[in-house]
Amino acid sequence: MAQTEYYSYQENQEFGKIKMSLQVFDVITKLTLMEIKEISVDFPHGIFSYGKGPLQCKIDDTSLKIEIELKVNYGENVTKISKLVQRKVTDAIKRMTDVKVNHVNVKVIGIEFV
Repeated sequence: MAQTEYYSYQENQEFGKIKMSLQVFDVITKLTLMEIKEISVDFPHGIFSYGKGPLQCKIDDTSLKIEIELKVNYGENVTKISKLVQRKVTDAIKRMTDVKVNHVNVKVIGIEFV
């Protein structure tokens, strides 16, 4: 059985620690990516499968890192769309969990002809 990883932080000594599974960040990222019309991301095992496919959420020490593989739609500016993806993912995670994402690495693996 695979061991679940947690992002953990303690904001207030009075109440104790807060732990969030990496699956929380995975689902938030996938739902955010589905809203961006200029890209195509293939989730072969569905959006609620964790640890498989084009999205990886990792914790190194206390930093959260997200790696995304995607295709940009034909005719779109790759650099502009990659920065848009980074901004939308970091904003969504910050808004929903109050956790700062240290890195969102976008790997463009192709062009989607729609």
